[in-house]
Amino acid sequence: MGKENETSETPGGFKLVGFSGFVRANPRSDRFKVKRFHHIEFWCTDATNTARRFSWGLGMPIVAKSDLSTGNATHASYLLRSGDLNFLFTAPYSPSIASMDNLSHTATASIPTFNHETSRDFTAKHGLAVRAIAIEVDDAELAFTASVAHGAKPSASPVILDNRAVVAEVQLYGDVVLRYVSYGNSESDDSDPDSWFLPKFEAVEAASSFPLDYGIRRLDHAVGNVPELAPAVNYVKEFTGFS
Repeated sequence: MGKENETSETPGGFKLVGFSGFVRANPRSDRFKVKRFHHIEFWCTDATNTARRFSWGLGMPIVAKSDLSTGNATHASYLLRSGDLNFLFTAPYSPSIASMDNLSHTATASIPTFNHETSRDFTAKHGLAVRAIAIEVDDAELAFTASVAHGAKPSASPVILDNRAVVAEVQLYGDVVLRYVSYGNSESDDSDPDSWFLPKFEAVEAASSFPLDYGIRRLDHAVGNVPELAPAVNYVKEFTGFS
């Protein structure tokens, strides 16, 4: 407040020039092609109730699910959508549920990077919070490889899902990951990813959700609150090439 015209040098080597001194530029330095924000995943302790509360509060119908009813004994995940905006709410099931069917507690997961212990530690520390910011890229494996080669800390190597999608993750800040998602060039009827989100997710019939629409259409930006701004900015800028 009152300092919008000041200029200062940060420890990271870039200048804070204020609103009036800012000049937008695009150096075209991206290390991989980004298509759009894909989804934001929230980790919580009760995905069913949390998803329904957000659905009502934001006017975003539940459009897809992956839970016990779809064969997922690892975690429950519910996808909310309004326009191009996707919110995913995920919570773990007890590992004992899978063990009753002699299955590994990760064997049925639809999000291949999900981990019971990490999820429980995350919610104990943060409560309901964003775990992953996901972006759709041309090639998730290439994005992951390029990111790690330029300093990104790997979180999950690329995983191919039913030969239809690839998911990979790198650490972003704190306990949040940047998730890369890409799709194959399928010529089948399910070639539109928006119709099924990711393999092992099933559509939720409109009659099963509430036809809410408050006008939210897309994600403009995602804010990350960090203890030190300059190191976080430089870290992301270096491995993504974003300006």
